[in-house]
Amino acid sequence: MRVWAGAVIVFGVVAQGCASSRARVDLEASRVAYQEGLTAYQASNYKDAIEKLDGSIAVNPNNHDAYILRGMARMRQIDKGDGSRYLDETQKAFDDFNASIRIYPLNFHGYYHRAVAFASVHRYDDAARDLLNHCLSLRPDDGPSNLLLAKVYDDGFVGQGKRALQYYEKYAKVAGVQVEPWVLSRIRELQASLSATPAPGQDEQKAAQLFEAAMAHVAQKNYPEAIKLLTELQTKFSHTQIAKNNERMLPLVIQAMKGEAPKDGKN
Repeated sequence: MRVWAGAVIVFGVVAQGCASSRARVDLEASRVAYQEGLTAYQASNYKDAIEKLDGSIAVNPNNHDAYILRGMARMRQIDKGDGSRYLDETQKAFDDFNASIRIYPLNFHGYYHRAVAFASVHRYDDAARDLLNHCLSLRPDDGPSNLLLAKVYDDGFVGQGKRALQYYEKYAKVAGVQVEPWVLSRIRELQASLSATPAPGQDEQKAAQLFEAAMAHVAQKNYPEAIKLLTELQTKFSHTQIAKNNERMLPLVIQAMKGEAPKDGKN
């Protein structure tokens, strides 16, 4: 009986050693694949980067850095494409950033890049929420977060010039001598406009309401209604600031939604 008990103990030790070795191999394989993905990303080979990062995540599903980088590669790939899969690929990027945050809730980079993705599809409320509640809560003096939040308020909201100016100025202070000339120019423009411009008129308010409602429908994948509202924004309120700020992206979003909307117009 003692011999058998001893054999069981030895087998247990060997099995435990094999499992530990396998875990080390998996982590190492994940690290190597991640580095290969990073190299491909830095070389702008985004398709290759995504494939390498798929492998990294396959052997270590808890590699939150790999999820972030894969989401970033997806967003870059969208920028290089024709826009035909804009919404679908953006959703995949959101899935990656969300997975990274679930694994590591204090994940500054996960929240920052998710905010970038939110801003890219004009979900400005969500972008501002990530930046304020997470990024700037974790790193109040982070330059890119302050700059992105300034752009979100500047491009996505009517009547928020004062808040945009606040974060542009914070970014300029953090950046110091490295601040971009366009930021200083925009600060001067906002300072001048805030001292001279009255509150937004009815058209600006209506345009902002249309835009906010349309983005809510986009988030719910109610594309026919979103197309209707964004088309109205383009045609009836093209003179407003929010339409001008988004004039380059609106046709792309509408085109992508028309490609993905059900043919019968139902959700």
